[in-house]
Amino acid sequence: MLSVLQCLLGREVLMIERIKEQLWKVLRDKKVSLAMIYADDGEILWHRGRNIKGKYLKESMGICKLTALQAIEKHKKIKEENCLINLNPSPLSDSAYLLNVKSLLIIPLAKKYYLYLDSGSSEGFGEREIGAFETMAAIMSEICKSLVGDQDQINDKRPTSHHLRGLNEKVIRYAIEEEPVLLLGKTGVGKNRVGEMIHRYSGRKGNFVVAHCPTIPETLFESEIFGHKKGAFTGANKDKKGLLAQAELGTLFIDEISEVPLSFQSKLLRFIENRTYKPLGEILEYKTNVRIIAASNLDLPEEIKKGRFRDDLYFRLNSLSINIPPLKERKEDIKILVDEYCNYLRGKEISPAGWQILFNYDWPGNIRELITVLKRIGIDFPEKSIGMELAQIINATGFAGETKIPEPSPPNPISLIWQKLDQGHGFWDVVWRPFITTREFNRQEVHCIIKEAYQRSGGNFKEAIKILHINPQEYKKFISYLHKYNIHPAR
Repeated sequence: MLSVLQCLLGREVLMIERIKEQLWKVLRDKKVSLAMIYADDGEILWHRGRNIKGKYLKESMGICKLTALQAIEKHKKIKEENCLINLNPSPLSDSAYLLNVKSLLIIPLAKKYYLYLDSGSSEGFGEREIGAFETMAAIMSEICKSLVGDQDQINDKRPTSHHLRGLNEKVIRYAIEEEPVLLLGKTGVGKNRVGEMIHRYSGRKGNFVVAHCPTIPETLFESEIFGHKKGAFTGANKDKKGLLAQAELGTLFIDEISEVPLSFQSKLLRFIENRTYKPLGEILEYKTNVRIIAASNLDLPEEIKKGRFRDDLYFRLNSLSINIPPLKERKEDIKILVDEYCNYLRGKEISPAGWQILFNYDWPGNIRELITVLKRIGIDFPEKSIGMELAQIINATGFAGETKIPEPSPPNPISLIWQKLDQGHGFWDVVWRPFITTREFNRQEVHCIIKEAYQRSGGNFKEAIKILHINPQEYKKFISYLHKYNIHPAR
């Protein structure tokens, strides 16, 4: 959805996965006892190494939480030596559970995140290790900035709604995790693109592979996902690599997971739990490194009640979830999205009247419908600026259904005259001359205009001529014409 999420820094950056690999390498070399990323609200987002307890810094055990909290308060790098860390909340004496950490390093990432590293009690960090950690942190900081829209740093002046800011923050939080992600929202809100962004910023080396469940026949589901060996069933004339194998070291995006047959849901759950699967006709199991991102436009708890979806699979997928609201609930995003996809307009502009139609419409097809409308404007509309004609284009896309926008009727000529009179144009120029010389108005229309002025003035002709912008010296002439042409408002 949203290339607001895609604003990179003008060059290719290393991905988070590569940085995590480097951290793991140092961990394996026993130079780091604990690696951790936490947010400015104190939430611990990711950690590897020594066991710790707690989801937030203030309740955690096994880390130097006071120093970690000081880093948030001061928002600067902190380097400490010989820190005592309480490893256990037991009522026994602290001395039995204290760890003397030789080196502690905390580095801010962008404005909201912090990288925490400590060496444990074995050996302190040398200058070479600290330099490597600072380089990794600088790369991670750039990625964080591109995701959360740090406009001061990336010079991006586009406005960002609170919905997009919240989405950006969840993308960066979930990108560095390994758990499955469940994306929920109506058709067309951009679940597929949010899944792509999570994959991209996770830094996984493999591909982003999509399993579009509604298009897979129920009898072929297992073969499509897991693959099969030649002769596994009638028509299996050769080995087939499944979508999981195609997504090795990457992400499998299961689109509309509610369409996965019940008969296969238990096998999918087993794969998520164990990362192992067996292609049809194969004896041995395969172990693979694939992350699962699933999406649904249905209420899955309701599907569970109806017996169409397994509750254990839902709970396993729902550990990390993002609910993307429909476009009608976040209309402040319309301007951002039009700016984002402005290339589809092919240089056309939207007038104030056109913007009003965009903002007032409910967009049942969500972002997908908006993109379709922009494409139609660019291809079909001949004028440079589009306004009220947008109603016709929206109705022609086929998304509107029974909620078609009423197309404006031609403007009433009397209303147009009153617009000119209200703007200060005179009666003799905009009403009388077209009536007498060019016959643009008939007697009844002129009578209606004069009668409205008469009613606005409370039946006072001296006030009525002010409304019609007639010189007071022409009052008698005006009254005589009312009688001569039988257009007196009292008749």
